[in-house]
Amino acid sequence: ETCGFTECSELYKIDSERALKALIKRELRFGLILLDPPYKQQKIAELIEKIHNEGLLDDEGIILCEHSRDVKLPDQIETFKRERYEEYGAIAISIYKWGNA
Repeated sequence: ETCGFTECSELYKIDSERALKALIKRELRFGLILLDPPYKQQKIAELIEKIHNEGLLDDEGIILCEHSRDVKLPDQIETFKRERYEEYGAIAISIYKWGNA
């Protein structure tokens, strides 16, 4: 609301796997996908593979993942390359964009 994106945003307060199933069913595509799965159930690479396989991200889109800094994600998942990685205490942020496979 503060940023003025209410009309062009969707927020799912359910686990990420269920949210992806709902999005796939609706055949939606996004410019930004934020993944913040529970820290004890880190399946980020699998979720990104599903986003890729189902074509949920626009060509210029970004996937931003919050995860435990103990979780080591690959530099590339399918055609998405990690463009940035930052650590903030016990958490880390990985940002993926389209790249060359």
